[in-house]
Amino acid sequence: MGGTSSKIPAKFPKLPKTPSGQVSPRAPSVHPTGLRAAEVKNEDIRLDGADPHLLANLRKLGPVAVDHHMQTIKTQAQTIGKGFEAWTRSEDEVASGQLSRNHLRESRLSNFFKEYNKASDPAQLESIAKSYNMDLTVASNLVQYVTTPTIDTASSTSAVQKEGTTCLDLSCCLVHKDKI
Repeated sequence: MGGTSSKIPAKFPKLPKTPSGQVSPRAPSVHPTGLRAAEVKNEDIRLDGADPHLLANLRKLGPVAVDHHMQTIKTQAQTIGKGFEAWTRSEDEVASGQLSRNHLRESRLSNFFKEYNKASDPAQLESIAKSYNMDLTVASNLVQYVTTPTIDTASSTSAVQKEGTTCLDLSCCLVHKDKI
């Protein structure tokens, strides 16, 4: 709480002097390859540890900001590996002849959407979900977020061409129905 006489002055490390008397910048030391810095601790490392400029710059940077909500980056090998695992599981399911719950093949998925979109009451929806070995909540979420194209019969036209072939012009539309 007093003046400057009660404070300890900061001591800075002495830098080596050249034969001409001037202070020379430290040259980076060359370490043998394959060794880590902790294994070859020498005078240069000790000088770096006592360097006030390094410490001041580190204080300016402040503490490291850690983002605890970071997501890991998936490498291409991991993505390919997961795809291969899914393919292997799918092949095992086909070999066993039984699909696991809440899994459908593409052909059955198309039929499932058609039946589910035609259903009118919750009892029918539940029976359709059971017939496809699906939970009702999974089935309703699937229909809610995945839509299938439907042919708009009102706007379809047909024309007979010169060769005698019939040309159909059909419009597709996506229909979203809130079932439950």
